[in-house]
Amino acid sequence: MAKKTSGKSLVILESPAKAKTIGKFLGSGFVVKSSIGHVRDLVSKGRGQERFGIDFENGYKPRYEIIKGKEKVLADLATAAKKADTIYLAPDPDREGEAIAWHLAEALSLPAAKTRRISFNAITKSEVSKAMAAPGKIDMNLVNAQQARRVLDRLVGFSLSPLLWKKVCMGLSAGRVQSVAVRMVVELEKEIAAFVPEDFWRITATLSQQGKTAAADCFLALMVSWQDRKFAESSLLKPKDILKWPEFIQKLNQVMKQDTFVARLQSLLPDKIRKLLGEIPAGDKANNEFQLILIKELNEALKNRALFTPAACQGLEIDSKLQPFFEELASEEVTGSQVIELNRFLLEAALPEFIAPAELRLSLEGQSQDIIAQLAGKDFTVTDLVERKISTKPNPAFITSTLQRAASTFLGMRPSSAMRIAQQLYEGVDIGGGPVGLITYMRTDSVRTAPEAVEEARAYIGKHYAKQYLCAKPNYYSSKNSAQDAHEAIRPTHVEYSPAEIKSHLTRDQFRLYDLIWRRFVATQMANAEYLNTTATISAGEGIFQAKGHKIVFDGYTKVWGFSKTEDQILPSIQKGEVLSLHDLSASHHTTKPPARYSEASLVKALESEGIGRPSTYAAIVKTIQDRGYVRLEKRAFYATELGIGVTDLLLLGFPEIMDYKFTAGMEDDLDHVAEGRVDWVKMIDTFYKPFEAKLEVAADSLEPLKNKPAPDGQRCPKCEGAMLVKFSKSGAFLSCENYPECKGTRPLDVQEAQNEEGETIACPECGGAMLEKRSRFGVYLACSNYPDCKKTMSLGKDGKVVKLPEIQLDCEECGKPMAVKMGRRGPFVACTGYPECKNTKPLDKDGNPVNLPKITGTCEKCGGEMIVRSSRRGPFLGCTGYPKCRNAKPIPADAQEGDHIDFSTLTSEELEALQPKKKAKKAVKKKAKAKSKKKIAKKTVKKKVAKKRTKE
Repeated sequence: MAKKTSGKSLVILESPAKAKTIGKFLGSGFVVKSSIGHVRDLVSKGRGQERFGIDFENGYKPRYEIIKGKEKVLADLATAAKKADTIYLAPDPDREGEAIAWHLAEALSLPAAKTRRISFNAITKSEVSKAMAAPGKIDMNLVNAQQARRVLDRLVGFSLSPLLWKKVCMGLSAGRVQSVAVRMVVELEKEIAAFVPEDFWRITATLSQQGKTAAADCFLALMVSWQDRKFAESSLLKPKDILKWPEFIQKLNQVMKQDTFVARLQSLLPDKIRKLLGEIPAGDKANNEFQLILIKELNEALKNRALFTPAACQGLEIDSKLQPFFEELASEEVTGSQVIELNRFLLEAALPEFIAPAELRLSLEGQSQDIIAQLAGKDFTVTDLVERKISTKPNPAFITSTLQRAASTFLGMRPSSAMRIAQQLYEGVDIGGGPVGLITYMRTDSVRTAPEAVEEARAYIGKHYAKQYLCAKPNYYSSKNSAQDAHEAIRPTHVEYSPAEIKSHLTRDQFRLYDLIWRRFVATQMANAEYLNTTATISAGEGIFQAKGHKIVFDGYTKVWGFSKTEDQILPSIQKGEVLSLHDLSASHHTTKPPARYSEASLVKALESEGIGRPSTYAAIVKTIQDRGYVRLEKRAFYATELGIGVTDLLLLGFPEIMDYKFTAGMEDDLDHVAEGRVDWVKMIDTFYKPFEAKLEVAADSLEPLKNKPAPDGQRCPKCEGAMLVKFSKSGAFLSCENYPECKGTRPLDVQEAQNEEGETIACPECGGAMLEKRSRFGVYLACSNYPDCKKTMSLGKDGKVVKLPEIQLDCEECGKPMAVKMGRRGPFVACTGYPECKNTKPLDKDGNPVNLPKITGTCEKCGGEMIVRSSRRGPFLGCTGYPKCRNAKPIPADAQEGDHIDFSTLTSEELEALQPKKKAKKAVKKKAKAKSKKKIAKKTVKKKVAKKRTKE
């Protein structure tokens, strides 16, 4: 006898918020439940190969187990499934969502006859209805692609992590993608460390039309060349500086085979270049890549090898125009910057047929002043004037990576935060009349948008903006060839839900992100922005100057998007042949800058450009490498830690293929091919794992451990005089006594002694030891070198100088122990030295005097905890000691007396309100009433629009 069903259909999603939104659309004929994410994962218990959760003998078959805590969820879903006529599996429309649907079907043993798979790109009533009308089956190609990724990550992570525990320290992890991301940061860190800043000077003229002297009539012109030679900031080689590439490489090869060669050039060719020349790859593309590598190595040689000697100059013919500069450099004490310039001159003189003449660099102030002197009395004449109209097209709607980058750049949001908030907007927000999905699916690499959405945007623009702001015909954008194009770009589900209209229903971050997405999409259908760029070429003696002007002609799409190029200086209506008035001619000193560090936004961009990872993984990658201690984020810039550098070097030595960008990107392509049904995932895994397993065995024996190496300079333990060994932790490298655990002596590794402005070592004010520069997540601070015997620390201000704390002699009135001045996030304060037994503290006023807070306590009505008087910028208040779990705060009643205890939990709402000071209470009530009135009007407006929208649908 068949089991009796409820007559209702069951819809299972992975998100509770999404289930709530969709439940409103479907009505009483459906039961909507959530799996709350994944319900099964690979087994991770056991020893040896068992802990991988993979059956190596049977085609790498994954062994799954129920995720801890999901037993009740599955039991509830199983009960609902038995009662349902039809079961709809509706997780997210991507590989991860497809895998969740398959795991649910497997874990619940759902009968295929009544199980359907549905997905929707946007959570709106029309999209949900469309999906319900055309259900399908679980796509096993997508499931296999997700399984292959999970198995690959498990194979790499569970194989390499134990190796790192053995060679570096316990608790580390490695990953197929995360380790390559760390490599990017580490390589940039090394490039920045090796960077040699080069000094240069710029000459700037302040000009105007004749007869005009007002500051508003003046403009700036930069000197760009002298005696027909362009200026440059750096003397380092660029690919275009090498003439006749094939002949140049041939020449170098010949040089290598000769026993006798010009000593200056011989010293310029280190062993690495010799090796490169013996491995020149075939093909134009490969040669181009080789050229970049060779240029990089030649530049390293220019920076690190000082070729300038009197002997090296003999017989060399230096360009006559450069001779004065060369002689001046030769007469000076050669600095790191000038070493590069001199080496470049010598290389150019040694191989004139292959090395293009160096552009002119004003590396010394005297050179600039000589030029300025020669320009005295010269006419400044406009010799050329070029005006160009520039038209810029709006960018396409966001994809996952560009959304994360824009959120970081414009809103200061971290990628993980941006994705979390985007998920909330996608799943649905109550804007009056029930939750509504505000944006389309946020994990996508496609810039494609639905034609009906484009028409909706165009209609909105036509209604709210002048006619010229609407582009003549619809803008459509093409995705990259590597894009999966499974989903639309990220856009608002309905353009009519403008950010301003629904702002009152969104949190601050939801509004900011929705506003960004909405404006970016609407801007795609607006007219181009137009600019007028003017470049004036001005001659003076043997020098050439350039003045550039930039003017907005038509703001176009930037009227909505808002982030546009600002207007630069606007040049007056000067004419070709016109002689200008010179008001000032000056030289300014500059230095070349090292490559910019990765921010979270630029690292995501770099990962995307290299093809590493996919839209759903970027935020997780960026978060993981920070959590593992391989990189740190400071002032929105990534720094590679000692641990990250050490682990990366170790993995590059043992597993160069896995750490290779192209190899990692190629595996992502293979996973895409699995998703398309073009590649068998088991064969793909097998092709990777067998060579990897063999290298793993070799690496375990051959790789030299990073830990337990003798300390540099033979440092001894400060406690027992034992030898100090290099150790690693997530906080970085440090020195530890060889007699650990009997002796627990430790010291920082390569920590610099702090110095004052006079270059003297800063001494600890308590024990006289040297203060060391250390770094925490809050920034740089000073700590005594005699730690742990002396735990003195000193804070640094924004200017990098030690913050001088006021000297106060005060005993604690609660325990009698002396109180000491400490530094907190909000500045200095006084705290009892009996901490943690005594937690008495006092704030300091502007003059550095202790402020005695009133002794008033209370009982929190929210959590029952004790409330005490705390200090803030606005004065003292009562705050719960359960902070941050309980954030309850109250003003101190105006009539409160010293020693009062107020039990807020026993007071009514009227009594709580009565405790407010009268003036503040009136202001608060008035403000609240006003806000309530506005909210009511906004809610009515939104309800009308929602009702109108539903009627249309």
